[in-house]
This record gives sequence, C-alpha cells and structure tokens, in this order.
Amino acid sequence: MRSFIIFLLTLMMVQGANAAANIINVTIETDKGNISLELYPEQAPITVENFIQNIKAGLYKGGHFYRASRLDNNQARKRKILTLIQGGRNEQVPERPAIAHETTKQTGISHLNGVISMARDEPGTATSEFFICVGDNSGLDFGSTRYPEGQRQGYASFGRVTSGMDVVVNIQQQPTGDKATDDKDWFGHQVINAPVVIKQIIIK
Repeated sequence: MRSFIIFLLTLMMVQGANAAANIINVTIETDKGNISLELYPEQAPITVENFIQNIKAGLYKGGHFYRASRLDNNQARKRKILTLIQGGRNEQVPERPAIAHETTKQTGISHLNGVISMARDEPGTATSEFFICVGDNSGLDFGSTRYPEGQRQGYASFGRVTSGMDVVVNIQQQPTGDKATDDKDWFGHQVINAPVVIKQIIIK
C-alpha cells in the first residue's frame, strides 16, 4: 500500500513538472515598463500558438496599448464595467488569419486579475488584438449572463501576468477620451490620448 501511495505521489509530481515545463514565458516591453506573462499551451493550444506566431512574425513590434477601460471613463454602460487594457499589432505589418475560438469552458482560464485574452468581434475573428484584465472580469467568460442568450461564447483567455502588474495598472490610468466624438461614444472615452508603445514582445 505504501509503495502504491509513493507511486501516485511520484506520478503527480511528474505530471506537475511536465505541465510547468510546457508553460511559455514572454515579456512585453513597453515605454512604460515591462510586463512578464506565462502562456498555457496545454489549456489553450490554438490561442497560444497564434500569439507566438504573431510575435515571431513581428506583428507587435511598434504596436500600441491604445485602450484603457476603467470606472471613470465607462460610467454610461448598462453592463458591469470592464477594467482592462487593450493593445495590438503595428498596423504597418500585415495581419495574420483569424483563429478558431477557444472558450473558457474549454480552457478553464477565467478572466481574473492579470489574465491575458484575445479581443475580437464575432467568435472566430480573433487575430492579434489582445487585452489584459485589471481585477475581476469574469463576465467575459463562457456562459456569462453579461450578454444575451446566443451571445455567451465569451473570450479566449490563454495566460496571465507573472510580474509587471504595476505597469498594467499604470497604462490603465493613462489619460483617455480625446478621441470621443460625444458623450455617448463609450469607446472613444477609453482611447488613450498618447498610446503606449509596445517596443517588442520577447519569448523567453
């Protein structure tokens, strides 16, 4: 019995080590500081592979964090306010094809503080745009009642911040709203006046 327990403990340790070994570490270098993340290819293989290929293709070098959503610039929204920063590719670099949508039901990665996820229009349209959560944004998970029936596929999360959350918060607090066309232009109120430059993203 004792040898069987030791075997199970050893197996669990090996499985844990293998999972850890498959984590991919990346660092987003910005003109406000660096953000380090770990990506989970076992849980979100399609989304992680897309992000890695975007990096290798140079899509993010010279891109920007251009959106900061927070309580003070999102007060007119009827749904729970999102708290996040959003960024994407250098628009001078050609876009890569859209990818299949991996839901949080598949991956088990809820949109909590520090989680990185793909921005999109309809499910299956994500390419290079991404966002990082500041606080609990689990309303973006699969099945959330934040959205009407038939529109609850959620967003595709695939990793989390391991260091540099202070940089994320700093970006989120940058002045916004100069691009707003009127009081009802909720997105314009969230556009950062001086977008934060993504110098590059490095795969560790």
